[in-house]
Amino acid sequence: MSTPKNYLLPASGFAILGIALFLASPPVSHAVPTDKDVRVINSTLEPVPTAAQGTTTISGNVSVTNTPTVNFAPGASVTVANTAANAIPVVNINDAGQPFQASAGMVQSGTNVSTLTVATVPAGKRLVIEWVSMTAQVPPGQHAEIMEITTSSGSGGASHAFVIHQQPNAVVGDALFRVNQSLRLYANAGTQVSALFRRNTGAGTANFHLSISGYLVNQ
Repeated sequence: MSTPKNYLLPASGFAILGIALFLASPPVSHAVPTDKDVRVINSTLEPVPTAAQGTTTISGNVSVTNTPTVNFAPGASVTVANTAANAIPVVNINDAGQPFQASAGMVQSGTNVSTLTVATVPAGKRLVIEWVSMTAQVPPGQHAEIMEITTSSGSGGASHAFVIHQQPNAVVGDALFRVNQSLRLYANAGTQVSALFRRNTGAGTANFHLSISGYLVNQ
């Protein structure tokens, strides 16, 4: 009678070899080929988070919160489409930011024409004159013929004549003439604001006075 022990040993050896070969075999890859599309089917309640790449066009209304800083590229422009009925309030930051005023007087004797320098514009500034006041006091019977101001801007110098108004005589009997006018004159840095006065005769002594008021802007 034969015993089964001689058959069990070879069978056990084949089983162990098979298990070893199975464990040593690399796993089979189930990766999707790179030339194939992948579809992700998510509902609107579980959207896939995404991030915009490059330039993105946004339509509709955009809300900006938390007061972030917005930077514009150099040379970019902004158009504000407000109507006249809903105008944007603006403020001239130069107007009266650097107020300026000056006055000067002179005595005219033996001549009927003279000039007067009232101010020299500071370096690096432009003077904007908004108000002019001039007074002429001449002997009785005389009258002031011309009172004008000369300023120099980027387009060159120019003289500006004013309408002269006769006033009641002074207490000493002299004739009085005045100019008071709101205007807009410009004088560049380093230039002088001067005035010319002329009366109808050079007899006796006449007094002239000039005041200007305005503001300076950086040039």
